[in-house]
Amino acid sequence: MSISVSRFRTGCATNREFPGRFAKLGVLGACLVPGLAFGIDGPSTPPADATADATAQKAERPKPSDNFPLSGSLDLSYSIDGGTFVPGEQQRAGADASVALGAAYKITSGLSFSAKQRLDKNIETNGDRDQVHLYQTTLFDTALSLSWSPQTMNADGKSEAMKLPGGFGFSAGLGVELPVSRDAKFATRWLKIASSISLKRAIGIVTVAYGSSFAKNFNQYPNRVLHNEPGSPGVLPRQGGAEGVGPSDVLLGIQNSSFFFRQSLSVDIKASDRLSFAAGYYIFNNFGYQSFPKDEYTSEYAKPGRMRRDTQWGTLDVSYSLGEDKLTSVSLGTFTASPPYSADNKTLRFPFWDFRSLSDNYSSVSVGLARSF
Repeated sequence: MSISVSRFRTGCATNREFPGRFAKLGVLGACLVPGLAFGIDGPSTPPADATADATAQKAERPKPSDNFPLSGSLDLSYSIDGGTFVPGEQQRAGADASVALGAAYKITSGLSFSAKQRLDKNIETNGDRDQVHLYQTTLFDTALSLSWSPQTMNADGKSEAMKLPGGFGFSAGLGVELPVSRDAKFATRWLKIASSISLKRAIGIVTVAYGSSFAKNFNQYPNRVLHNEPGSPGVLPRQGGAEGVGPSDVLLGIQNSSFFFRQSLSVDIKASDRLSFAAGYYIFNNFGYQSFPKDEYTSEYAKPGRMRRDTQWGTLDVSYSLGEDKLTSVSLGTFTASPPYSADNKTLRFPFWDFRSLSDNYSSVSVGLARSF
């Protein structure tokens, strides 16, 4: 039995501009993309035998694992921020190690339930990188999702994925994120729910996929909250100020995301039985809770109305499968998360690598090792 785990990156940036440590393994603590799409490809190719008859008998006799509904994955990644490669005083080195554990249960043909948990370990950080301390261990929110694709019966009476006109495959997902991370604590997030749909079309060795999703955050407060530790000076609110929301809690000027839309387009090229290349582009439109009218203090580059933060992601990956079962793979990739426009909102940024300000750590490179079972 071979297990396929779809490539996905998810994330809503915090007020800091998307540090490179979010590069791999889904960024599950930032935004949820439902439908992790763990799936069973089907029976493995029977091993070669001395005679064709023996091979045919083995092909007709399924392995016990072929009908086992539980699958899983282990992903290890090491990423280096782009600021590491900048010489001189602008250098802002950064590196992180990540591990993600996933499990999926096949409820029935076309319907599966999955869970994934990610943990990061900071290896190197710079002084102006907020929310991360040297050697800090970061636990991300736990992601749970339900993925469904319509099925049909083939000529052999077996269930297979239904094709839409044009040969497109269709799937839909529902997901939730359980708030177990430090980020959820600062955002006073109770829960995050999301829904998604995707279309996929294979043309020879090339597979093109489009996805669209909507996610809603449920937060106690519209802004992030600083929880002052007992006995520490922390940040004090004004006497009677609206930012004082508890005995030791202070509202910050960073708005939480109320909801967001995500659109994605990806291309996979299967160069050989083991070697594949992939590229993906993602655009996030995040909306806050509050609206701000235009007044005499509004910047000429700012737009009045509801708070909105747009983010684009660009991913490039090459992966190679190892072993006879091809369930282990190694990968090399780049990840870029940045605003779609430059600071003056006049110039589009190249989505697959930051050529404008690499020291900002919008881009990163990574190596990965993955095992499915």
